[in-house]
Amino acid sequence: MKSDANKGISLIEYSTYLNKVKQVTWSDGRWLKLNYDGGGSLIKKENSAGESWNYVGDLIYKNGNFYSINFPEGRAVFENNLWNYEFDYRNIWGNLRVSFSAENGQLTLKQKSDYDALGYIFNQTSGVNKNHFQYQKQQRIEDFDLNVDFFKFRPSDPTTGRFWMVDPLSSEYPHNSVYALQENKFGMGIELEGKELQPFYPSLQGELYRNVGLNSSTNAQKTGYELLKSYVAAVVTVMVAAAPVEELALGGIGLLAKEFAVAMKAETKIVELTIDATKYPESAKHLDQAIKQGKSNEGVIDRAGAASRRKENLRGTKSDSKLDRDEAPPAVINTGEKGSVKSINKSDNRGAGASVGGQIKKLPDGTKVRITPKN
Repeated sequence: MKSDANKGISLIEYSTYLNKVKQVTWSDGRWLKLNYDGGGSLIKKENSAGESWNYVGDLIYKNGNFYSINFPEGRAVFENNLWNYEFDYRNIWGNLRVSFSAENGQLTLKQKSDYDALGYIFNQTSGVNKNHFQYQKQQRIEDFDLNVDFFKFRPSDPTTGRFWMVDPLSSEYPHNSVYALQENKFGMGIELEGKELQPFYPSLQGELYRNVGLNSSTNAQKTGYELLKSYVAAVVTVMVAAAPVEELALGGIGLLAKEFAVAMKAETKIVELTIDATKYPESAKHLDQAIKQGKSNEGVIDRAGAASRRKENLRGTKSDSKLDRDEAPPAVINTGEKGSVKSINKSDNRGAGASVGGQIKKLPDGTKVRITPKN
C-alpha cells in the first residue's frame, strides 16, 4: 500500500534493502520517519511534531529520556526519576488486557484494553506512560492516529485486518490472500511475525505423534492423543475464562471444536501392516514372540527417528557376519518403547523390511499403524 485516503495519508515509502516502511506522509504535510538496524529491528521513530523515540533492545527512550524497559511479565516505567514496575495480564492471543502496579500496598490499574479479533481497540483506559505493545505483543504506532501494528515483516491495520504489504511467503501459500492477517483463521492461533498463522496446538500430522507423549512405555498413541485432548480442553477453558464475549463470538471455540472432531476421527483409524510368515518365517516368528513378551505392535510411522531408535535397539547386542539383527517391531514404527532384537537369516530380514517399506510407502509420517505376523 502506498497511500490511505481514509487516514489522510498521501504517501507511504519503503526502504529498498529491508523492505520496511521508512516514512509516512499525510496530505497536510505531517510526517513520520522510521529507522532500522541491519537486521530490520526498529531503532528510531520520529515525527513532524518534534517527538522522537529510540529503541535499544527492550529499553525505550522518549525525546532522549528513559521511558520504559520491557520484560516478560510486564515492564518498568521511568516516572518521577524512579523506575516503577507494571505487570501485564495478556490473553491467549498475547493481547494486553490489563496492566497494574503495586502502590502503597494496593494494586493500581494502569491500562485496560478490549479488542476485536483483528486488533481494533474499542474500549481503552491508560495513564501518561502508555504501553504501546498491545495486540499480540506487537508495537502499535499511534502517531497522528496512525494506529497500525508493526509486526516483524510488515505492518497490519486493525481497522481492516489487512497488512500493508504482500505476504513474503505468498509463493508458498497460493490459496491465501496476500494481505490477510493470520490467514483469516482467527481463534486458531496468532500471527507469526507478519508471515503466517502460528496455531495454538501442533499439527495432527507427523509432528504431533513424534513430539507429544511418545516417551510412555505403554500405548504411545493413546497417551499422545490423551495429551492432545487435555491440551485442547485447556485452551478452550482459558478462552472461555479470559476472552471477552466478542472474541468468542467470532468462532474461535467453533474452529477448535471442528479441528478437535477431526482429531477424534483420526485417532480411531489404524492402518494394518503384516509380515507374511510363508515368505519371511523368521521375521514373522520374531515379531510374534515380541508381541507375546509384551512388546507393543502399535505405533506411528516415524522415518526421521528410525536411525536413532535402531541405534538404541542394537546397543549392547552382538553382531554376526552371517546373520542380521532383526528388530521387532521395525525401527520405522515408533511405539514409544525399545524393540526386541534377534539375529536371523539375512535374506529373511531384508525381505521383510522391503515388504514393510512397500506397505508404508504412500503413508505420511504420523500415520497410526499396527503390525502383525500373517500365517
